[in-house]
Amino acid sequence: PPPPPPPPPSLNLVLTALPSGDVLYNGRVGHDVRNEPPIPTPAELLSGAAPAVFALRDSPRFVPPPWGATPAPPNADLGPLANTSGYDTRYAPQADCYFFVIPGVGGDSRTPTGVLSGYSSFRAEFYRLTGAVPLLPDWAWGFWFTWYHPYNQSEKTAEINHFLDDHIPMDVVSLDMDWRNLTVDYLYKVNTDLFPNMTGFFDFVHSKSLKIFFNDHPAPLGVQNGKQAEAPEMSPAEIKFRWDGQTSILDMGLDFWWFDCHWKFSVPPIVLPGSTDAFDYAAWGQRVFWDVMTRFYIEDRPAVTRTVMLGCSTSDHPANHRTPVWWTGDNQYTALAQAVNDEIMGGLDFKPYVHPDCTGHHGIDESGKPYPPEVYARWVQFCSFGTIYRIHSSIYSLGRRPWTIGGNAEAIMRNFTRMRYSMIPTIVAAGAAVSASGLPMVRRLDLEWPSEPQAVRTDQYLLGDDILVAPIDPFANASQTGPFNSDRELWLPEGSWVDAFSGQVTTAPAGGKNVSLTNVPVEIAPIYHRGSGLLVTLTDDTALSTQLQDWSRLSLDVHLLAPPATSPKVVHRTLAPPEASRITAPIQLRKTAFPNGTVAVEIEGAPVDVGTWTIKAHLVDDCAFVTNSGGAGAKAVHTARQLPFRSIAPGRTLEYEVAMSPAGVRRFVVDVDHSRC
Repeated sequence: PPPPPPPPPSLNLVLTALPSGDVLYNGRVGHDVRNEPPIPTPAELLSGAAPAVFALRDSPRFVPPPWGATPAPPNADLGPLANTSGYDTRYAPQADCYFFVIPGVGGDSRTPTGVLSGYSSFRAEFYRLTGAVPLLPDWAWGFWFTWYHPYNQSEKTAEINHFLDDHIPMDVVSLDMDWRNLTVDYLYKVNTDLFPNMTGFFDFVHSKSLKIFFNDHPAPLGVQNGKQAEAPEMSPAEIKFRWDGQTSILDMGLDFWWFDCHWKFSVPPIVLPGSTDAFDYAAWGQRVFWDVMTRFYIEDRPAVTRTVMLGCSTSDHPANHRTPVWWTGDNQYTALAQAVNDEIMGGLDFKPYVHPDCTGHHGIDESGKPYPPEVYARWVQFCSFGTIYRIHSSIYSLGRRPWTIGGNAEAIMRNFTRMRYSMIPTIVAAGAAVSASGLPMVRRLDLEWPSEPQAVRTDQYLLGDDILVAPIDPFANASQTGPFNSDRELWLPEGSWVDAFSGQVTTAPAGGKNVSLTNVPVEIAPIYHRGSGLLVTLTDDTALSTQLQDWSRLSLDVHLLAPPATSPKVVHRTLAPPEASRITAPIQLRKTAFPNGTVAVEIEGAPVDVGTWTIKAHLVDDCAFVTNSGGAGAKAVHTARQLPFRSIAPGRTLEYEVAMSPAGVRRFVVDVDHSRC
């Protein structure tokens, strides 16, 4: 091919809104456009703190081959790219620039509704250009336990059995770096002194319906034995070295890899001739690991259609969201507030599965002192109602196994873990929304209330559509050794919110309401159900793994609060089917509250796997009563008011079993009389 043309002359671009004439963008193309720009938030767009045009430079520019960062197939015709791995880097200096004009943001006529609509359009266009966030396997939503510890085979086997014998559900286990025989540097050789039968160990893990991953500090080819890297990152030799090594362990039974970029060495960034930008090492390393696993599954495990990897959250590359999930590094046990902030901001940065080492990588137990049970409980309460629920600690810690913490830590941990497993259908739905639209599952409140000043707080969030979580930081205004904080100031947006543990309803007016909680018992946390919302849980929540859960019977919680004053209020939710389901279309849920007190619930979707629903209608006020209910033969069972997470509260719960029709449609109606209230 002819040589690439010289770079174009500097071009100044001005974008103007018509008919107002407002200048939306004025800058030099290429010079003034960043390759890792910050993502604007709804609150910033509404206030004018963020511009109406999001500008992005794709640099360094290169085109990957269809096989990604894996060896070229034997029959591949590389043409002018012969003797390369297939990456076309010839036009690296010539960056492409993209300009997203965000609707509803320019000028002084911005409204909350217009900005949210424009922000959603921008987010959809961003993902259309850069690729969607992959859909995670259902087991990724379960509990992960890891510890940087030189386990031997019998010790790790006993630990897994201990979790399950204590009825603590889990889905993912790990060996940090001591699976590796380090006497041969960082090659892909198993430490047979610690694990004499690694394939047998993998078989044991899978027999418990668990997944397992290994840590990899990827030393470039040739760095072993203290040498410099022998080949560039995109070279056939380096790519073959990584492929051969990682697939040799996957062949033995490993499920996925952890790209640990926090080490004394790692893969270097991609620097291409003629380009002033680098492709950062964290984004590149995660791309390599992802491509290796993806091709391996296609060729060797075709039944595996979804994968996951554990990577670093440090990259700001605009395509890093395509290699989930990400952890924030070796944090401190005192940094719970920072961990909450990181998960929330990760979602706003279009990386929706950022999460910490739950309980802190480093802790007071590294000095031989006991880890505080109250601190452990507060961490678990946050992590179990967050993105990825993974407990991890350093080699110097005593390990964060709940039965070693003392006090009532294990009971609290078991309870909150089981809460998470009970609402796996709701979490799966939130994950599906991430891949469909980019809407994060942990949501800062300005994603719904952008005009409210307190909506930009990064110490509370929505989990999915209808659960508001305000974690308690035990170290707020407290020492590292206690007594620990148990108070919480939080903000509830406009609407009715039901305390998940007491059942108390708080109605916030326009502008929201500040709430002060004092001496919150360590057994519970500030968690609220949206009064107008819907929550889907598993009717049978006793399974110890997501792979063993029964989705044929689901429960739908509906709060029967005061009716709307004038017009009907409609809430629509989408329930994604489980990964192994024969259902191909989502189940649609719709709740309509009418001014006369009638509440109608409609369920529409293929009934192949979900045959029976238990509708739990919660009456909050003793003065209210049901005058008519059911439809399609539903019969009410009156019980004490049992909230979705099994707390007993004042009021009553009416349970109805509703079988799906052959057509997969069911309408259920409850008439509530509030006249005595």
